[in-house]
Amino acid sequence: MKHIALFLFVGIGTLMGCTRPSGEAILSEAELEELPDQESWDAVLRFSEDGRPRLILAAPYAAHFTQGDSSVTRLGPDPERRDSARVRIELFDAGAPSAIIRADRVDYQDRTQQFVAAGAVDADLYQANGTRLTAGRLTYESESGLFTAEETVIVVTQDGRRLESEQLVWDQAGGQLNVAGRFRFTTPGERINGVGLVASEDLSRYSFSQATGELEVEE
Repeated sequence: MKHIALFLFVGIGTLMGCTRPSGEAILSEAELEELPDQESWDAVLRFSEDGRPRLILAAPYAAHFTQGDSSVTRLGPDPERRDSARVRIELFDAGAPSAIIRADRVDYQDRTQQFVAAGAVDADLYQANGTRLTAGRLTYESESGLFTAEETVIVVTQDGRRLESEQLVWDQAGGQLNVAGRFRFTTPGERINGVGLVASEDLSRYSFSQATGELEVEE
């Protein structure tokens, strides 16, 4: 995301004039408990690259915090409503929709253009024929353009392929999934426990460094 075309809060905002100490790129829980500089409801943040949509974040509620020479926006459910909707992230590739991500909350850091989605994260990958990725946490790094999924990561395809790991790197632009550590991969005809896997988003093509468990092929 090289050029930000629009940064917009839709809803009612309240400016509170607080200051924050310098710290990490994404605010800690303790810092986020302080009063935000600004609050908004029905918030929508839109970003573009070279005149084409790149990212849209939408949430029932957003709190904006100043952090040193930068700022962080936390998006999440409406704190006044128990039935509030989840945060929704729309991704685009060359201006075309490529994925939808949902999470309980998202922290967006404006200077680095990094975001961290947490809390029952799920992503539908449009360019991989409906593949779904679920995880406890998903981090996007703008410099590398990579997503890192952590905490019980599961990838499931429509034809019954399933990949499980504790950490996975998703290269959206390259359409590739990378697991550096242990993984479990199952299909209707095989089951593999191993270490180190590189696969296409739809898990139709893959290679692995070593198989440490079982490799079963049904005749």
